[in-house]
Amino acid sequence: MSTTFGAFYDSTLDRVGESVLFSGIAVYFLRGGVPPERLALAVVACLIALAASLIVSYTRARAEGLGLTAKVGISAAGRARAAAGAPTLFFGPGNHGSLLFWIVVVLALATSLTVVQRVRYVARATGKASARGPSRQRDTLPGHAPALQSRKGP
Repeated sequence: MSTTFGAFYDSTLDRVGESVLFSGIAVYFLRGGVPPERLALAVVACLIALAASLIVSYTRARAEGLGLTAKVGISAAGRARAAAGAPTLFFGPGNHGSLLFWIVVVLALATSLTVVQRVRYVARATGKASARGPSRQRDTLPGHAPALQSRKGP
């Protein structure tokens, strides 16, 4: 059984989980988990993986808000991150954190590619809709039109 709030809450907790996961990995790297010459790249990869994973979720939700389904991309689900992290359960972070480092790099690349795939998908889908006729006027901030109108004056 599911509810609208339950789905919202689940998605929110998924984002919190991703944030904690990648932040924890970055802290591990900063506290000596990787050799010093690889540290900057490791932390940047964590930040890219975190940002891209949040944007993947956002692109899907925003597309759904526009009436589209954007479940495309090579890293479309949070389960991909769990599956990619499974080797660390069996082997740990690897020699000088190398296994964990490469997992994060692959996740950063895969999630970034997924963002591009979803943006392209929505661009194509909305391009086809635009070719059929004019679209309805849409507020920049959905649900805020009355507030914006009151600020413009009479």
